[in-house]
Amino acid sequence: LVLLGATFQDAIAEGFREYDFLRGTEPYKQDWTTRVRRTIGVRAWWRDGPGAWDTRARQLDRGAREALRSALPPALLDGLRRLRRRWGEAR
Repeated sequence: LVLLGATFQDAIAEGFREYDFLRGTEPYKQDWTTRVRRTIGVRAWWRDGPGAWDTRARQLDRGAREALRSALPPALLDGLRRLRRRWGEAR
């Protein structure tokens, strides 16, 4: 928290008007702002090419994740997110 405050001070001293937390919905970010920015991506592909198959697979994956998020209790989701972060850090 202290380090984050120091980076705010440095950004203000440098004349920055915005501080971007980048992607993610971690709770500490909501302590500092009420605005949320959405990240979007745009893909273009040939109708029946390999890119189309990749996009369909990603859409299925995203749909499955959203279905799980809506079905699981928030406490369990938080635990799974922490476990996933630890898994990534261990690699």
